[in-house]
Amino acid sequence: MIQRVQTLYLFVAIAALITLTLGIEVYSYAIFKEQTAHLDVNVNSYGIQVDGTIEANVLSDDRASLQTFLNTQEELSEVKGVAYNKFPFFSITLFLTMLTIATLLTFKKLPTQLRLGRMAFFFSLLGTIFTIVFYYVLKSEYSEVLENAEVKSYLGVGFFCLITATAFIFLANIGIKRDLDLIKSIDRIR
Repeated sequence: MIQRVQTLYLFVAIAALITLTLGIEVYSYAIFKEQTAHLDVNVNSYGIQVDGTIEANVLSDDRASLQTFLNTQEELSEVKGVAYNKFPFFSITLFLTMLTIATLLTFKKLPTQLRLGRMAFFFSLLGTIFTIVFYYVLKSEYSEVLENAEVKSYLGVGFFCLITATAFIFLANIGIKRDLDLIKSIDRIR
């Protein structure tokens, strides 16, 4: 099992997915409006969390849009750990991790391992595409929170963990396919 290179690839993919599942930041946004508000929005596998400060001299329109954005009716001055949105990204990363572990553990049945590996790659690629689309959708949504506000976006380590897992699952599938082709060619020689 360990002498096959695809096993090492799957170990790297599992490590990246476990890191992502533990709550490493996937991406973040900083919403600035000079002398009015500063909000930090962090996106990880547990959801979206908003932190920041809101000054007392906020215009009433901006205050209303901030209260709508934060889904609250109370007077705001400091925002700490407000859960803005919950998406089952944790469940998706946990499912990807379990599927990759199942791919690793079926090393004695190469056709099953290849099938599970392809499923893991498909779902990992789908998760990566979803994450990229979600990144741009949230950026455009956050640019409309405050009028004339500046929005800066940053990719976190979790995003690169997802990319790494997708790439290494793909490489593992190539190795599994190569082993399967080698066994079929040896059977033909007999």
